[in-house]
Amino acid sequence: MRAATPNYCSGCPHNVSTRLLEGQVAWGSPGCHSFATIMEQPERQIVSMTQYGGEGLPWVGLAPFTDRRHIVQNVGDGSLFHSSYLNLRYCVAAGVNITFKILYNGFIANTGAQAPMGAKSVPTLARLLAEEGVRRVAIVSKNPKAYRRAGLPAVARAYGLDQYERVVRALEREPGVTVLIYDEMCANERRRQRKRAKLPAPERFVAINPEVCEACGHCGALTNCMSLQKVETEFGPKTRVHQSSCNQDYSCLQGDW
Repeated sequence: MRAATPNYCSGCPHNVSTRLLEGQVAWGSPGCHSFATIMEQPERQIVSMTQYGGEGLPWVGLAPFTDRRHIVQNVGDGSLFHSSYLNLRYCVAAGVNITFKILYNGFIANTGAQAPMGAKSVPTLARLLAEEGVRRVAIVSKNPKAYRRAGLPAVARAYGLDQYERVVRALEREPGVTVLIYDEMCANERRRQRKRAKLPAPERFVAINPEVCEACGHCGALTNCMSLQKVETEFGPKTRVHQSSCNQDYSCLQGDW
């Protein structure tokens, strides 16, 4: 019997935030996003891991001795506020080309959904990063309008999810240290809070019409969502939403129509 490969939860923001563009290389560290070390998906896979609190540091020593110009370093908000913020400052001082992807989901999800100690709000974090000398800060969010009057520094700007790929490529081209803050709540914690009436219950649910679905797999490739499952129907193999595990992320709606 073949063991199932670990993956992100349905609707997890890491499904999108860890996605790489052609030619990019990413490193990881302990956290839920470390599942990407064993994912059989080149567009999400990380090729190297640092210890907790070591994010980005090996690139300072390696960068002068490789033809690769730039790497991406994934780091959770819990790791950042615990011990990795100084690493980012050191990369700025060293002048290396690196993009830190701060996976800002609001919780230390892999050990029980604790709140990150010493956490700052996204606008405050953006201002701190600007003070440290980060060349460019991109905040990617489902609701970029929330940042219109947030007092962001000149180097920071908010973008919608539909601009993700363009933003990631632009950060790669910028010399020095750049930061992408992917701002989206942990899907499982959102689910728990909805069940406990701490957040409004979802009012929209996604269903796939088997008469319309062409089983192209685009929605699954786009979202890496475990709730999108292949099933046999009278119309042939189709994709169906597993409703009991769905976290109402709605990212699958961007799939090919």
